[in-house]
Amino acid sequence: MREAISVRGKVNVAQLLVDPDRFQYKLGADPVDGAGLALDDVEQFDSGLAGVITVWRGKDDKLYVVNGHQRTALARRTGVKQMRAQVLDEGEDLRFALRHNVSDVEARTYGALINIAEGRGTAIDAAKLIRDADLSPKDLKDSGVSLSDRLAKDALALAKLDTGLFQAAICGQLEQSQAVVIGLGLGDDPKAQVDLWSAILKAQAAGRDLPDSRIRELILLGRGSGATMGAQDQPALFGAEVMARSLMFERAEIVDRTKRLLAGDRAIFGNAVRNAQRLETGGTRVDRESGQRIKRDAVGCLGLLNQTVYSSGTAASEYLAAAARELGDVAPQERPQVLAKAAEGLVQTLATELAKLGG
Repeated sequence: MREAISVRGKVNVAQLLVDPDRFQYKLGADPVDGAGLALDDVEQFDSGLAGVITVWRGKDDKLYVVNGHQRTALARRTGVKQMRAQVLDEGEDLRFALRHNVSDVEARTYGALINIAEGRGTAIDAAKLIRDADLSPKDLKDSGVSLSDRLAKDALALAKLDTGLFQAAICGQLEQSQAVVIGLGLGDDPKAQVDLWSAILKAQAAGRDLPDSRIRELILLGRGSGATMGAQDQPALFGAEVMARSLMFERAEIVDRTKRLLAGDRAIFGNAVRNAQRLETGGTRVDRESGQRIKRDAVGCLGLLNQTVYSSGTAASEYLAAAARELGDVAPQERPQVLAKAAEGLVQTLATELAKLGG
């Protein structure tokens, strides 16, 4: 099989083997050739665009595709004879191999890391690898994967999920974006994850709207409630009794609405001030001083909200508790007006506190 590899880094396509069960880390790939659908409609192979695939040479001298299943399938479909490749060698005697003494498991992990570093595959795929290989954020960083990349960040969050929730995310029962929020906020407490997900399912079944931002607020409010995570002598943080007694859904809804209101003011008036000259050339007068003040107040109130609303005994948390009780008592048709009033009131409470601090 050595004649299948040239010193110039090319491999004979006809002698490449595929074993998706061993080397393909992406879920949903073809079980025969390991290819996905990304190149399914491509009819011509371009060696420049194809780049370099990664193959593993076992001690039996056979070559297996580790990274590049779709490109290999395209090459075969279009009659290409050779492809550029880098070789991971299970042995030590292939002089120009990229790495030596690489097992098949290590080769699969290396190929998957290439995909993650290039932003390929899904966050679920990457999370499965992280769980299976027990990779830490440091392991990813040391392998050259940027932890600021969205795929890697989401994968690390998903990898922290309880096993049942992770399976629910794989099957689509739990939306990936919701799963990421839960993993980020409750990665250290699998029981709290399960309790929260159960509460979310019941709330959604009752017709409650729970976007990702509101789930994030539920977690932050729960974290700040003072309950000890996982302590047996404490009620479950997201248990039905605690959620109902604390009006956590109502409080999350008000905080979420308030943040949207303040973020809107920050963006609208910030943009107006930045583009004042251009707006005025079109005849629109812009009060720069008032715009700057409103933007500054919105930024200050947002900061104060994040600092104080999740802690007991603050003006923001006390107002929130009272507003949540009122929101919880109204008829469904009155909720939009009461919610808007509650958010405006929380903004006023924050503005008053900000003024006291000299903000």
